[in-house]
Amino acid sequence: MTFKALRELMRDCVADRRRKRRSKDKPSEELPESTIDKEIKRLNFYRWLFCGTGGKCGLAYVLNWAVAVHLLIGFGLHLYVPSRLDEAAASAILPLASILIGLVFAWSGNAQALLQQPEIEAISNHNKGGLADWVFQYQLAVLVLLLALVVWGLTAMNVSVSSELGIRGSTVTAIERTALFGATSLALWECWSVISSAGKLLILRKFVIDRTSPSKAGNSDQVTHEHKES
Repeated sequence: MTFKALRELMRDCVADRRRKRRSKDKPSEELPESTIDKEIKRLNFYRWLFCGTGGKCGLAYVLNWAVAVHLLIGFGLHLYVPSRLDEAAASAILPLASILIGLVFAWSGNAQALLQQPEIEAISNHNKGGLADWVFQYQLAVLVLLLALVVWGLTAMNVSVSSELGIRGSTVTAIERTALFGATSLALWECWSVISSAGKLLILRKFVIDRTSPSKAGNSDQVTHEHKES
């Protein structure tokens, strides 16, 4: 999420919560079954992955300009890591992936708890994809990490596409090594994205609480009124 998008979400959320606080409570209207069924169908990870929930589709968060950066990193590691892929997987990649999985699941739990807070739910009302878009992004990060772990696990068992198809050559080996190291870079990026997003949600929640609490809102209105009088 860009800085401009975050700023717009925060501004709209604060204005919306202040407006709701000042307005009188209205009785809730029952939703028709067709609307409920439509919302249930939208709450599907694979539908979000290819179609989105009002915003970008899930693949757009992975298949973007950053893929070129990950491939460049993978190519650089291919050049500077002399060991074979199965040796690298058994000695370094798989132990590192185990640590990353624990880290991602721990932060995902914190993020899921934050997403249930009323302040975050209010912010999500101004997000194009809604709350589901943020929830599915965490699931996507876990999926990318698990897929990378499975691929490296197969590599540790000396299973590769080229060997199964009987394709040999230095070019094929270079492509395989670049793709695997690039996938590792992508998994690390997704892991960091989970941690970064959880931190942003925490800061957003504190911002909304500070800007919408009655005392702060009253002081802000009073300062604005005094400034106009002067």
